[in-house]
Amino acid sequence: MGSRDQGVPVTSHEPGTDRRGHRSHPQRIGPARRDPARRAGYCQRLSLDAGCRFPRPHALWPFGGHPAHLMTTLLRPISQDMQLILADIQSRHPDLDAARTGSLINTIAGVAVTVKRDAERLAIREFSRAFFASAQGEDLDRLADDHLQLPRQAASTSLGFVTAYRSSAVGANTIPGGTILIDADGREFEVTEATLVTGTAASVPVASSGTGRGANRPANTVLYPKVAGAPWTTGFPGLRLIAVEGMTGGNPVETDEEFRARIAEFYISARRATIPALRYIALTVPQVRRVVVDESRIRPERGGWVTVYVTDGSDQANQLMAREVQRVLDRNGKAAGVIVNVYPAAVVQVPVTVRMTQRAGGDPRAIQRALDAGARFMGALPIGADLYREALSASLLGADASILSAEIVTPTVNIIAGAGQLLRLPPEGITLA
Repeated sequence: MGSRDQGVPVTSHEPGTDRRGHRSHPQRIGPARRDPARRAGYCQRLSLDAGCRFPRPHALWPFGGHPAHLMTTLLRPISQDMQLILADIQSRHPDLDAARTGSLINTIAGVAVTVKRDAERLAIREFSRAFFASAQGEDLDRLADDHLQLPRQAASTSLGFVTAYRSSAVGANTIPGGTILIDADGREFEVTEATLVTGTAASVPVASSGTGRGANRPANTVLYPKVAGAPWTTGFPGLRLIAVEGMTGGNPVETDEEFRARIAEFYISARRATIPALRYIALTVPQVRRVVVDESRIRPERGGWVTVYVTDGSDQANQLMAREVQRVLDRNGKAAGVIVNVYPAAVVQVPVTVRMTQRAGGDPRAIQRALDAGARFMGALPIGADLYREALSASLLGADASILSAEIVTPTVNIIAGAGQLLRLPPEGITLA
């Protein structure tokens, strides 16, 4: 079959290139093209997307050859590069001899090695920017915008219900939307919806004016009207404003790791009412950073329901956060007939005490590194995940080779999390027995 333009077979191309003229390396990437498992492994070794396709990367590669070749050379020790370049120089200029007094061959070779490796690192960095798995910062933002029109989550405000109490019900009175409240430190919070109060108490939705973790407030935070004696307060004798559940959902800007995780679920979330779709849509709420979907209550023969648990980046959540997620899922996420209920995940503190032994002469800071590793392990447990003592012990042992044993004194048994529970350390962290 011939080419329309040139009337020549499409297979007639320069030896060692593909149909588009790109250099091919069948001895390296040919098997990976045919075997998806090997392709995924190849991509992983290059820190690329597991879904990358060949020879598409060739088209993105402006330096000739294939990036796998450069990656291989970067893995070689500098001494090996030095020997290769010295041999090349001596083959071209036999009069240059390192043994001769005043010879500059080692200096020339050293400069060549430095320039070569700097160029290779630059090439690899430029190539990695074309893939989600290795792009960082602005490069990752640009990729997500170009390919998916997906922005990174900005720092978010905190949300929470403030309970407005009054000493007596003196009729129906309204707390206007836009009313500014302040806490004892002067942080401002805005009433997001006008709230009609007919009894002695009502829940008022409030959002912080600031963003980030600093906008979160603990349970039972007391708030006050910023404008004392505002007209609306006349209908509220003995007014008290208390954020019973606290203010949660204040997050910093989404990290690269969090952004990549959300990007990975973009395509698989296209079908509505699936677990990936519910997770992805819940994560579009700026205050939400962790989501678990529980289908254990679904019964094909008689319906049932799906439960979604959410928290912010600080493992906190409240009813207003859950309500915002519920609104978004009801509008965009569920299929007809599927009941989806959203709840804030509940943090359960698990005191942990360990007894460790260390090899004599080991780094005295190794114990602290082990404790830090255990804290990271606990902090990474997903919503609803159980705590297994063996896994926690392994995280401690893996922190430093000088740690010989790590016995979990408490808890004495594995901790099985309930639905929507998030197992976390108390403020004092892991303690030593």
